[in-house]
Amino acid sequence: MNSVVYGVNVLLLGAFAFLLWRRSNVVLQNFFWPALAIKLIAGISLGLIYTYYYTANDTFLFFNDAKILAVSARTDGYTYLRFLWGGDEDSPLWNQLRTVEPRSLFFVKTLSFISLISNDNYWIASLWFSFLSFLGCWYLFVRLNDFFKNAVWPAALSLFFFPSFVFWGSGIIKESITAAALCFIIGVFLLCIHKRKPTLAEWFLVMASFYAMWNLKYYWAAILIPTLATSLIMKYVVEKIIKLKSKIAEVAIWLLLFSTLCLGVSFVHPNFYLERLLPVITENHNIFVRISAPQGVIHFYQLEPNWYSMLLNAPWALFSGLFRPFVFESNSLLQLIVSIENAILLVFFVFSISKVQRITDSSFRLVIYSAIVYVVLLCIFLALSTPNFGTLSRYRIGFLPVFCFLLFYENPLWTRWPFGRK
Repeated sequence: MNSVVYGVNVLLLGAFAFLLWRRSNVVLQNFFWPALAIKLIAGISLGLIYTYYYTANDTFLFFNDAKILAVSARTDGYTYLRFLWGGDEDSPLWNQLRTVEPRSLFFVKTLSFISLISNDNYWIASLWFSFLSFLGCWYLFVRLNDFFKNAVWPAALSLFFFPSFVFWGSGIIKESITAAALCFIIGVFLLCIHKRKPTLAEWFLVMASFYAMWNLKYYWAAILIPTLATSLIMKYVVEKIIKLKSKIAEVAIWLLLFSTLCLGVSFVHPNFYLERLLPVITENHNIFVRISAPQGVIHFYQLEPNWYSMLLNAPWALFSGLFRPFVFESNSLLQLIVSIENAILLVFFVFSISKVQRITDSSFRLVIYSAIVYVVLLCIFLALSTPNFGTLSRYRIGFLPVFCFLLFYENPLWTRWPFGRK
């Protein structure tokens, strides 16, 4: 019986993939199957690494809790549905679960649907999660190629072939779902910024994506949504009211709007209250420093819960979050892979500096403003609050594909030997 269920799951996954491939642009189709295969393999590899390498096993804790909910769905659907809607300590399922922290519980509830479909098989469920993550990446890949000329390889490298993003955005972890949500939201944003009306299905996807992101990684959403909303307000409101002849004035208005939206966001979650934000960052930082080896963390200068200390340490947090650990700082195979990635990013960053002066003249400047501010702020926040290199390499996938595309797209390095030489 189990083998039949597993076979049906694989056939369904393959059928959905085939239909998506058939509907894709012929040029983009060449990337579909290799990218999907790498994504699925990455999800299985993540489970294997958590089995044989990591001592922490969040992925299996989540899945075991999801199986408990799936069993309840089969035996007592009413109790299961009530728990999904608003289960708390009064539910008979509550005490059976290992993970009841709100964000983890939301993930477990979501995972329980896949557990039901897969007949409680971790590896089949991992394929489904990786496929869902791939759907988000593929959607953004298509949208980037709709609006950016010669974006095929930069987008493919950023979304499908950059190792740490592919690995940590696959399998049964929170990041696989939030990576998909990130890609769907940015993809619909690109439609809107180019004054193309999203379909009803796309509106549904973006709302579901925002809901998932807020419940799983609210700090991604708290930075992403204001950056995208600011550019949309500039496009649809400010540019219709004011004729902005000065690029400096445009940037100033963009920053003013963004600051106002961020102030509004500070009221929607307790950790973002202005009197709470900096202590939360400092508390998280201190916890990671205590449990990490000295050579495995970013060291800041007397980090304190005040704006002066945060601003003083922000440049080092940004640099370290984007480009560290260096190769000589790595002390494991996984860190070595990340450090090689960082070295590549640093080389591309150096060559992309010449593009900076052209940003304000670009027809994509509003998109670029949003991308840069999102990457910078999320990177600084994550590096300050999560200074452990290993954990940061996982958490930073929230901005990594955006950062990679900024660097890879129209980078002068491609035109130099041996890149692009005919």
